[in-house]
Parts: sequence; C-alpha cells; structure tokens
Amino acid sequence: MSTNNKREPRFFYGWLILGACFLTTTMVGGLFYSFGIFFKPLLEEFGWSRALTSSVSMVHLWAFAFSSILLGRLIDRYGPKVVLAGSAVLIGLGYSLCSQVNSIFQLYLFYIIAALGSGATWVLPTSTVQRWFIKRRGLTLAVVTTGIGLGALIFAPIINHLIFTYGWRKSYIILGILSWLVLTVVSTVMVLDPEKKGLKPYGAEESAPNMAKQEKIGHDSTKYNTMVSTAIEWGFGEAIRTKTFWGLVVLYMFALFPIYMLATHIVPHAIDMGISEGVAAGALGLIGATSIAGRLMGGAIAERFGWTKGMALSCFLSGASVIHNVWMLYVFVITYGLFYGARVPQLPGIVGFFFGSTSLASLIGLCHGLAIFGSAEAPIVAGFIYDKTGSYTVAFLIAGIASLIAGALALFLKPPKKRVSTSRDGEAGW
Repeated sequence: MSTNNKREPRFFYGWLILGACFLTTTMVGGLFYSFGIFFKPLLEEFGWSRALTSSVSMVHLWAFAFSSILLGRLIDRYGPKVVLAGSAVLIGLGYSLCSQVNSIFQLYLFYIIAALGSGATWVLPTSTVQRWFIKRRGLTLAVVTTGIGLGALIFAPIINHLIFTYGWRKSYIILGILSWLVLTVVSTVMVLDPEKKGLKPYGAEESAPNMAKQEKIGHDSTKYNTMVSTAIEWGFGEAIRTKTFWGLVVLYMFALFPIYMLATHIVPHAIDMGISEGVAAGALGLIGATSIAGRLMGGAIAERFGWTKGMALSCFLSGASVIHNVWMLYVFVITYGLFYGARVPQLPGIVGFFFGSTSLASLIGLCHGLAIFGSAEAPIVAGFIYDKTGSYTVAFLIAGIASLIAGALALFLKPPKKRVSTSRDGEAGW
C-alpha cells in the first residue's frame, strides 16, 4: 500500500510532544527562579556579601551557557530522549548536593553540575516543538514557554514554604529529587521529529506552497516578517556565517540581561522595602503568573505582526516597565511579567523562522549560550552596585535600558539570504 493511502492516525503524536515540552519548561521555571528564594537564607547562614552570593548565579549561568551549546548539538545528533534523561541525572544530583554546602566554592561546583544538565531544559523543548508544528508555531511555542511562568508561580511559594518548614538544606534535596523524577519520566515520550513516527509536521501540507514561493524569491521578500513558516533550511555551519545569526546573539544578550538580574534580586529588593519574605516570594510567583498570559500574548503578536516586530514591541514595553514601575512592586510584577513573558517564545521562534529546523537545536543552543555568556554578569553587577550604594536604583535602570536596546536591535534584524548558486551562503544585514 502506498504511503498516500495510509490512514492518518486519530491522535497526532505531536500533541503528546507539546505536553512533554511544556512539563520540561515548567521545571525550568521552578529551577531558574529558585536561587532568588535561597538568596537570603544563604546570606544569613554564611554572611557573604550580596555581590559574592550573586556570583553563584553568574557561575551557574556560564555553565548553563556551555551546556546549551553542547547539548544543542547532541540533541540534533542523538535526539531529545537520551539527552533529557542524562540531563535529569545531572540536575537532580547538582541540586541535591547543594544541601551539603559549607563554602562558596562548593556552591559554585554543585550549581555547575546542575547547570550542565539544565541547558537541555530550554534548548530541547523550544527546538523539538518547532519540528513538530509548522502551522500555529507561534501558539505552540507560546504554550511551551508558559511552562516557565507556571513553574515560577508553583515553585516560588512551595520552595519558600519548604525553607521555612525544613530549612534550605533539606529543600535543596527535595528540589533535586523532584526535578530528576519529573524530567526522567518526561524523557520517555520525547521524539526528535515526526518522521521518526512516520508522520508529517502539523500543517506541513498547508505550508508547502509557501515553501515553494520562498525558494523562488530566495528568502529576501519584503513580506518575510509574517508568521507563516517559509524558512529555507540552513545547515549549522552556513547559518553561523551570516550576519543575521550574530545579530540575533547580540539581541538575545541584551534581552536576557534584565531577566537574570531581576530573577536574582527582585525578592531581596522586596524584602529591603519592608515586605515579608512570604509576600516577596509570592511577588516572584506573580511575575511567573502574569508571564503566562504574556507568553500567549507574545505568540499571538508574532502571528499577527511577525517575529521581529513582535520582539521589538515586547522589549520596549518590558524595558519601560522596569524603569518606571520597579519601586511600585505589584504594579511592576504585573506589567513586567506580562511584557517579559511576551518575548520569551519570540526569541527561539525567530531562530526557527530564519534558519529552518535542520540544525535548530544547535542554533538555538549556540545563540542562547553565547548570549548568556554576555548577560550572566547581570546578577553580580546588581549585587556590586547594591554593596557600593545601598540601593538597586542604578542596577534596575541599567536593566531597563538593556531591554530597550534589544527592542531597537529587533527592528533592524533582517532574514539571511542564501545564494544557491555558490557554495557559500549569503549574508544579510541587520
């Protein structure tokens, strides 16, 4: 029987992939935001300065960046199932070992172990879901990235309660065991792409005419900035030789800078304002909650106006919220969560839209990893400024400006043009 006569399955396996990717990013949210809640207990236990304590976050992000680059390549080569299962072991081990910390260098080491697995928890879901969905890619990416906001919403108050009830050491053990268990279970259903299941991506038939048209015009149309997936497939080597890719790296770096700074320092800032630790942790969770709506909004914006215009708008509004509202805590967490959340699905979405899915995990991993190397210093910058001035005013102003710069860069970003007549790929300005 020909493949054309095969009956389509009643249940599209991609929906299971979507759910698995969502659970993976939910763990990302819980793990990523957790250090801000452990921050004060560590200060009280060891008497470290805020700059020194913040350096743990920086070291963790550097290791996370290396992991994103490495694991992105491994995902493209070996698939998400094996990579996520191995990552779960490293994450669970790293966080569990944090319970035994007696010095800053031990905390560095154990967070590095956890971070070496954590790279998969962002690169893997955001690349895998794009391989399974062509139609409604903006929506599915938005759904997957809402897991980060949900993780923050769920884990922030839970971790605060665990620390209050059992202490920070036992809380690290619980977090390590839970992350290992969830990610190990999720890894069992992961599949790299629909072809492994004898399927086509969702919406593949509808996108075929657009692909043919894009091949004809060489991906250089004035209509490029739409949501319909028309990307020519780029290999890893040729993609990283374009100006567009490096423009994305710089944009990504400025977009991540305020995220990392605020994730570490918003809870200590709230406590310094006289807000109780429980309410401060709740405020962090509220950022996650409002970012859920923001991520869905970001996907809708991308589908309506295009990836780069949507990114620019989200960055401008996010930066404005930091500059104007950070001292009015609840106004800030709502506005920042909404607009920060909107840009989260747009970052990996732009990579997939410009370069296709052939080397998508590798490209997202490299772009994200390099951007982290340039933005991981944000927490320690804020800690240093606070230690010198006794205030976060200048630090948060820098965070807002960084977001505005990211928005401006997005407006200048253009798609790469592949010159099919030569062995070298073309470069487009941005």
